[in-house]
Amino acid sequence: MSRKILIVDDSEANRQYLSETVSALGFTADYAVDGQNAITLATENEYALILMDIFMPVLGGIEAARSIAAFQELKSIAPTPIVAMTAGATESECLEAGMNGYLRKPTTADELTQFLTDWFAEADTEVSGGFKCTVNTGELSDHEPLTVE
Repeated sequence: MSRKILIVDDSEANRQYLSETVSALGFTADYAVDGQNAITLATENEYALILMDIFMPVLGGIEAARSIAAFQELKSIAPTPIVAMTAGATESECLEAGMNGYLRKPTTADELTQFLTDWFAEADTEVSGGFKCTVNTGELSDHEPLTVE
């Protein structure tokens, strides 16, 4: 499995925060500032996971997730799990768009670390399946409280 995560968020502070957390777990990260940039990176690289903000300029996370999934299906590529990271969209909107998990912003480093640890432990037995974990407090900026689903 790839040890690289794609972090998609229009906030530089959030990208830095997420990068530090995934790096501490032994992952490397690529970054996208909007959904269009995420599509480009996701169709050119292999990722263990995509952490996708939902509300971004140019192209939002839901549209980007649908495009990435369609590309991977068209090319018969194993789907990359995409986890929504948002304060505004509902869990059902994100899951109906084909995302595999849901995080409500903000979250603390400890909560994000636990989420990722659980996610990859679950991925060992169910690669594209989601799981649920709810978190209501945290540190990501520019957003409301985070719930991990």
